[in-house]
Amino acid sequence: MGIRSVALALAAVLMIAGLASAQKPNDKQPKRDGLIGRAEDAVRRNRDRYQEETQRILDVLTTELEKSNTPNTPQLIQTFRDHITALDAQALLPTPHSSFEYLIGPQGVSIKRFVGKETFVKIPDTFEGHPVVTIDSDSFKGLRGITGVVFPKTTTTIFNMTFAGCTDLRSLNLPPQLTHIGFRAFEGCTSLKEVRIPASVEQIGLGCFQGSTNITAIVVDPANRKYKSWEGVLYDKDMTTLIACPVGRSGVVTIPASVKAIEGYAFLECNNLSRIIIPTSVTTIDGNAFAGCNVPRETVPAPAK
Repeated sequence: MGIRSVALALAAVLMIAGLASAQKPNDKQPKRDGLIGRAEDAVRRNRDRYQEETQRILDVLTTELEKSNTPNTPQLIQTFRDHITALDAQALLPTPHSSFEYLIGPQGVSIKRFVGKETFVKIPDTFEGHPVVTIDSDSFKGLRGITGVVFPKTTTTIFNMTFAGCTDLRSLNLPPQLTHIGFRAFEGCTSLKEVRIPASVEQIGLGCFQGSTNITAIVVDPANRKYKSWEGVLYDKDMTTLIACPVGRSGVVTIPASVKAIEGYAFLECNNLSRIIIPTSVTTIDGNAFAGCNVPRETVPAPAK
């Protein structure tokens, strides 16, 4: 729904109010332009504040209608709410649930925030008949009591820092239709020991598992077309780029001779390793590839082709 749609909905209510108070002096009629501007500003604001801002606008509208002695003010306010619903503004306003706040958009449901008390969380497959497709940024961030999460099969996206700081999270089964995992999505999940990447995943954000000190292996489904795992380390499918070594990995990491590049933060704080062996085939190493990693590194000649 566009900004003008909200403005037009508000204007429609104000037109009704204007007709109802047509016999009143002009200086007592609602100030349409100012309220429409407020509506437009509210829609532009951060989506987490839509509910608060919309309620504020409704309060202002109520005050203006009362000042103009408009009859049936409660009914007019409800008319505005009905306009919002009819124009699919549920995609903007978080809807309360016993355990979740969520939004309904054109593609499906986005989980905005977990507000329940469960320690093992099963996210419902649908809300109001709409499938869950995204788990939004920060929606579980810092919730230390959560031990496990079950995702709907329809989930395609886990956004940035979604589970960051969930230190008790130890059971994680990523859904089979997942395509995107955001920046630092599972940062600091210190109880996780292994992560399995489904075949469907196309993008894994930078630092996705940083600070998750007990993850010893990142395992990728062999059918995945973008990524591959080798000895618990994450590479691109062709194994020309090393993407991430899990922080809990121990022993020696021997980088295959096919690798030409090491991405930024690939060995971030990987201090459980005893040694990293880098072939001369590696010609590009990001400046932050070994940030916080004090492990000895050894360069060895790549085998002749």
